[in-house]
Amino acid sequence: CAAGGGGGGGGGGGSGGDFVIGGPGLRHTESVSTGVSTGSTGQNAARKAPFDARDRPSNLKTHPHARGRDAVRLSPTVSGVVKAGGASYDDMLSMEAAERVMYSRTHRHVRKLELYALNLTALPHELRGCTHLQEVYLTGNKLRVVPPEIFSLTALKVLELASADLTEVAAELAHLEQLEQLKLSHNRISADDRGMPRTLTALTNLSELSLDSNALTRVPDVVCALVALQRLNLDDNRIFDVPKAFAQLTRLERLRLCSNELTEVPAHMGELGALRSLYLNHNKITSVAPQLVRCTSLQRLEVAHNRLQLLPDLRVLHAELRLD
Repeated sequence: CAAGGGGGGGGGGGSGGDFVIGGPGLRHTESVSTGVSTGSTGQNAARKAPFDARDRPSNLKTHPHARGRDAVRLSPTVSGVVKAGGASYDDMLSMEAAERVMYSRTHRHVRKLELYALNLTALPHELRGCTHLQEVYLTGNKLRVVPPEIFSLTALKVLELASADLTEVAAELAHLEQLEQLKLSHNRISADDRGMPRTLTALTNLSELSLDSNALTRVPDVVCALVALQRLNLDDNRIFDVPKAFAQLTRLERLRLCSNELTEVPAHMGELGALRSLYLNHNKITSVAPQLVRCTSLQRLEVAHNRLQLLPDLRVLHAELRLD
């Protein structure tokens, strides 16, 4: 990130890092100093309202699940929630920690940032300067829209926005042309052009897309145009059919369409020559088109909990088949 003044820089060396700010707090690896000192107890700090950065309750301790030999996690010692200005004490503490990372000269080459389950509605503006970021995880917040600070992170390869109260994906996300993985699970995204805009066809490097547990009643048009896709998850929606344009996804290796409203496996599914795993459990499927035998790479097919009346001879595929 670009250096700034407001949050104060941390000491210590290092040119890269891995930060997690979430449930328990902030984690970093690769010997990058957080610049946060140990000190005040949570009990005393919890009694103070409104929030005062000088009374920040924190301690540094090793976390059992931390990655990396030098991994530490900054954990607030406040066990309760103190309201101040409409935000919880813990949320404000976490946002301040995030801003400290954004401002710090030491952390300008951080590659990975995780802001988990903080109920955040916005991100620090300083994030725009973190042009070296390659992975950002924002699961479990209340963002409602894709934060505009994300659009300037042109080196981004992985973006996770699951359980973020999203109803649509911003067209500006198309600026992230290096993006390889996009996870939008457990939101309320619709299948129309507003929910999934056509500009996303610019994501020509996108190999993995997760749209499970959303409000899709069909496969969005733009999904069928993302020809680099290798893994696609559309589980737990209300999709009624698979469009013919789906046959364009010739690199697709793993497809999940469980818990939808499908009534058949159409013939054009046989055009997915690279398909290795197909999951169709918990639908209303009565028939599987014989053209599916053209998927000669298929190794696993699951169609359990359907209404199958007609099933072609799939023995030629030598795939593992689950029907029960």
